Amino acid sequence: MVIATRVIQEKFKLKRTDVTTETDIAISSGEGMQDIWKYKVPVGHTLVFSPSDTFAAYLEDSTSTECVAGTLIAAEVRDASEQHYIKPLLNTLRYAQAKSFQDRDKLVRLDIEPGKQIVAREGDVVVIKGNPLTVTLDASDSYFELTCNRIRKSLFG
Repeated sequence: MVIATRVIQEKFKLKRTDVTTETDIAISSGEGMQDIWKYKVPVGHTLVFSPSDTFAAYLEDSTSTECVAGTLIAAEVRDASEQHYIKPLLNTLRYAQAKSFQDRDKLVRLDIEPGKQIVAREGDVVVIKGNPLTVTLDASDSYFELTCNRIRKSLFG
């Protein structure tokens, strides 16, 4: 028996509710950026990031207060082992720059060269990392949105 599959390509917004791992992070003194959220690309899926894709975040600290504007944040794709390669999606920037989810003029675009794409294949890990600078960042009370295209296989034609 042959099962027909179909490839579906769709716009996708990766959010905190999709992540496989989240970690509260404390002030970093010398460690630099620390992993906040990790999303392991599922079997049968591929994420494609382009220069027109966007990133936005709301960051809250452990006292239920919004993090300071100077909090650092960045995003990248790592291989499944998280040791062989890193593909930067968003270079380190200040949180204040990434707070807009709606205003098209203020949306942060990914740091991908025009005409290029970054592909995260099944097993790869998309990582949002940061450095709160002043207090502990509460990952479960914070959230983000990272747009991309998702390619997946469907068992139903």
